[in-house]
Amino acid sequence: MNTTLKFPEWVHGVTQNLSSWARRWPLLTAWLAIVVLTLVFLNDLREIPPYHDGLTTWEVAEDLEEHPWFPFRESWDTGHPPLVSWGMAVLWKVGIPPLDAMHGLIWMAWALFLASTFEIGRRAFDWSVGFFAALLLVIHPVVLGQSLQSTLDLFVAAFGTWAVAGAAMGSPVVLAVALTLGTMTKLNGMFILGPFMIYAAFSSRNKDHWKNGRYLWETWWPLLTPLAVFAIYHGIKYTLVGHLFDDGKYEGGNQIGFVPSTWEYWRRLYHSWYMTFEENSNSIAFRISIYAAVALVAMYLVNEKKKERFRKWVRPTIEENSESPWSRRLDPVSLLTILWLVVLVQIALQSLREVYALIRYFMIGYPAIYITLMGVVWLLFDKWRWHAQTIAALMIIPFMVLKWHPIYISILQDKAVEELEEIRLPKREVASNGEENLMFLDWFDFTHNAANKLEKYYPDGAIIVAPWPFSVYLTNPEFGLTDVRNRMRQENETPEAIFKYSTEYPGMEIDDVELPDEWYIERTFERDAIWCLLILPDEFNDRVEEDEAISDDGAVEENTDPQKSSDQPDA
Repeated sequence: MNTTLKFPEWVHGVTQNLSSWARRWPLLTAWLAIVVLTLVFLNDLREIPPYHDGLTTWEVAEDLEEHPWFPFRESWDTGHPPLVSWGMAVLWKVGIPPLDAMHGLIWMAWALFLASTFEIGRRAFDWSVGFFAALLLVIHPVVLGQSLQSTLDLFVAAFGTWAVAGAAMGSPVVLAVALTLGTMTKLNGMFILGPFMIYAAFSSRNKDHWKNGRYLWETWWPLLTPLAVFAIYHGIKYTLVGHLFDDGKYEGGNQIGFVPSTWEYWRRLYHSWYMTFEENSNSIAFRISIYAAVALVAMYLVNEKKKERFRKWVRPTIEENSESPWSRRLDPVSLLTILWLVVLVQIALQSLREVYALIRYFMIGYPAIYITLMGVVWLLFDKWRWHAQTIAALMIIPFMVLKWHPIYISILQDKAVEELEEIRLPKREVASNGEENLMFLDWFDFTHNAANKLEKYYPDGAIIVAPWPFSVYLTNPEFGLTDVRNRMRQENETPEAIFKYSTEYPGMEIDDVELPDEWYIERTFERDAIWCLLILPDEFNDRVEEDEAISDDGAVEENTDPQKSSDQPDA
């Protein structure tokens, strides 16, 4: 009896077509697969509103929606090219719900970042290297947190990594398009041009190349195109609105400021290095890579079979080739060279800026770290590569999960050693607002609970004093955090609620916050050095007590002790 399971012919035809498609378009196939999986597993999170700098992207989009044919902002210009905001505005204009449009763009960029990482790892080593590198980026707390926020750095990282993948594929068109999109996303998106220019100049070091017009054109047109588009856009912008970048109102015009001294630059270099290699489990991957590389070199010196295999992997780099570097598929060593140039150039140039670099600025360097890690492990083992890569990933994933949210580390607080304590309280030169992991979601819980508290007693909206972005969340029901339109206090008005939070008061503890006379702290939120307060007048507390006194069952619905009332939402 034949028990072999037989499928209809059309099933075999479909699978063969899909297999053929995947082999022909591996990057596009990976991107589509990740987009579908993201929509399936993260669909319930598409109601999350924009957060902090992501809210700035949203506000620019609101302005551009009124005139998408005029992609410039005349006042309160952030200075960044408005590609992402303009894309959101166009999607809104055609009727896509605002939050759906925002998260759709974010998740397409996230998918491009992961798919490009997979493609680079696949071409430099093997598909397993690309798979594990992309998997670790999915779990990485910074990347995971940014996949839910409309900040611009995920888009810069996606376009920059796509550009490296384009170079790996030998596609100057993909390279030019990716670099152009990156430079038109954010001002420091220009930094992604640096690694390719350095590599192109080094590849053109042969004097015969400089005499070859065709070689020079094929080498430099993909890199000059983004510069031309950037220059043309800003030339038109200056002609129409009167300023090149920010207009001096946003952040005091320091978007293009530089560090004041050489000594300060060295301090910033250390800060940038720390943000890249020591924060959020990157240090573990970096150290494993170093140990594995040392082991690889030792085996190379004593094992002839390993030496021959390594030479076979490296060999394309020592063959002469007269084609421009972007007109041929890059060899593995050249590809890794560009990846690490991305990291080093990003550290060097971000450190030049007047403002301290945030951790998300360095996401573009993460593919280099994790592809190198998995690539060295792949080279080190012949027969047990899959097992070795799995073990390497499992050594890192727990630390990444712990860093998804500070509450996970607090569970281990009593038993933590110094390494875990550093994970919980990382060194940093700039105050955090929780955007480097999933902690930012707690801000929304706090804001929503505080808004509900106010709505109960101010059904038509309260007069509030609140810093940005709470001033937006609490006055605009569109974001789903309040059902009524509270309004900001005008001159000579008495507020009915005050919000304060730690980024306004660097280094200050909650106990040191000064309160107005006859006001009390109704609700607090605190995570490590980050806190937020809802401050209400004593008469509000009197109203709450009166309501409790006349309640039918006498149950206390709210904690009104000024010293004990707090919000500590679960992760």
